[in-house]
Amino acid sequence: PLGRASIELDDGDRVTRRAARGRSRSRSGRAAASRSVLEGAARGAGAAGGIVAAEHAGL
Repeated sequence: PLGRASIELDDGDRVTRRAARGRSRSRSGRAAASRSVLEGAARGAGAAGGIVAAEHAGL
């Protein structure tokens, strides 16, 4: 279980980094990227993704 959680965290981190790159382009893009990261993490990666999403929302 621990190994799987770390893989999910890595996937979530890649998603947040990709969204952060896209964010510098526009303010509306920032909001859309933020929403998609939160929704995708909550839906796709379970508890580990939820932690990533919560940390991302704090930024």
